[in-house]
Amino acid sequence: MRDCAYMNMKKMEIDDLIGLFKVLSDKTRLRIMHLLVTSQTGVCVCEIMDALSENQYNVSRHLRVLKSVGLVQEKRLGKWANYALAKPENQLQRLCIEIVSSLPKELFALDALRLEKRLALRVNGKCVIGVKSPEWQKIVAQLSQEGGS
Repeated sequence: MRDCAYMNMKKMEIDDLIGLFKVLSDKTRLRIMHLLVTSQTGVCVCEIMDALSENQYNVSRHLRVLKSVGLVQEKRLGKWANYALAKPENQLQRLCIEIVSSLPKELFALDALRLEKRLALRVNGKCVIGVKSPEWQKIVAQLSQEGGS
């Protein structure tokens, strides 16, 4: 009887591990996780959209998936939704976050640069402008001229 409980626990852990790997095997979700790991702060959906040059539907869909496996948490701040890394509930989540944080920074350099520039538009640490604002468009144009688009 005890062996059966042990096997069920192992199967659940393996299924959880496979689920986490499937979630992180998507390029956009991996990029979002890397942004959240490196930003050390909550990030608004529009900031993620601008940093990744992705549309709202894709970003929101991928955030929902990351949230469903417990890697990301959502916090509503008025009309804005901020996302941050969730506190790991188990060793598997902790290891996934460690793996993402140990990936070569060069792979995500443009995402990181764009997020840094986007976060600089905050007022008192809060997102106050929406996606593709004139301020952001000006920054994107500058980055394009510098070869960082």
